[in-house]
Amino acid sequence: MLRSSKLFISFILFIIILLSIHITINPYPIVLADENSLQNIEEEFNNIIQEGLNTLDFSALEDLIINSSSQAQEIFGSTSFYNKLQELINGDIEQDIGSFFNVFLSLFFDNIVDIIPILCMIVAIAILCSLLSNFKSSISGGGVKDVIHFLCYGVIIIIISALITECVIQVTDTLQSLKVQMEIIFPILLTMITAVGGFTSVSVFQPSVIILSTVIVEIFSYVILPLFIVAFVFTIVNNMSGSTSFNKFVEVAQSSFKWIIGIIFTIFFAFLSINGLIASVYDGISIRTAKYTMKSYIPYVGGYMSDGLDILLSSSVLIKNAVGTCGLILLIATVLIPLVKMIVVNFGLKITGAILEPISDKRISNFVFSIGKILNMLIACLVSISIMYFLTVGILMSVCNLF
Repeated sequence: MLRSSKLFISFILFIIILLSIHITINPYPIVLADENSLQNIEEEFNNIIQEGLNTLDFSALEDLIINSSSQAQEIFGSTSFYNKLQELINGDIEQDIGSFFNVFLSLFFDNIVDIIPILCMIVAIAILCSLLSNFKSSISGGGVKDVIHFLCYGVIIIIISALITECVIQVTDTLQSLKVQMEIIFPILLTMITAVGGFTSVSVFQPSVIILSTVIVEIFSYVILPLFIVAFVFTIVNNMSGSTSFNKFVEVAQSSFKWIIGIIFTIFFAFLSINGLIASVYDGISIRTAKYTMKSYIPYVGGYMSDGLDILLSSSVLIKNAVGTCGLILLIATVLIPLVKMIVVNFGLKITGAILEPISDKRISNFVFSIGKILNMLIACLVSISIMYFLTVGILMSVCNLF
């Protein structure tokens, strides 16, 4: 009994001596060591992200933002793509929402102020035409009334044509700007998907994004926009005289426009979504298999290598999604300005046509209102290509997020 007590006391003393030696060698608490480890991991993760960003070339996007308007820069929230990317990676996005709405309201009211004098001029010319026609018709024959109508109608055509030409130029420039953005951002996203291990996804998405950034944009530029111009010309001729009607030609142009956009949407998104889902699942299984093999069949260091792979994959996914988010913000900043302008012009012409209906010649009111209606084609053109761009970037951002 005494011997067992001595053994127990000796064991306690041995434990105390070991603890004393441990405290002497490592005086910091274990919790502090864990905190230092977390800080080291965070610093290593940030260094990996910074190295990944340094390998990417954003110079073309920087030039694109610098050459954009001040309103577009305000909507984007920065004058530098790289700085905006850093803000998104750090999670600093709280101040953008309020400034975005302020810019949107300012843009909306500025367009209203710009178009009101034009619409008032159209109303004044239409009223003057109506007064002169009524005055002359009581003295002369109907020929003078037709001459007055053609003169006033011609002036209104010139005013509205200048307005529509400005809208067409803005849409054309916006489509070209979106094309440039796609040609820059899509390769970066595909590169980051490759870095994550999504080789199958890249092979599926690469032809899709090439078709979107080249073929589809060219179709919109050289087929859809000419259809709008054709509809605009036939609308002018249709309301020039009461004896000639080109309503069916306008309907054919609008119907062709709808069919072309519908077919492009259906084919593109059917191919992109179905093949994209299959490729994404395949890549996810491949990445998980590689991690399991590394952890299970590489002795001693397999677990550490698998954890290191997780850090590398996480940093690549973060960069990929941040670049995609910046691209979407840049898309909104590019599209919003011409879109707001066309919406204001659209409603302004429709309201003007409704005002002119009881106080002016029916042909003038029909012309003004019809131009407002066919302007929907330009709006749909811009919105359609923006949606395809937006959803494509969104799908690329969702690829290989889970590994």
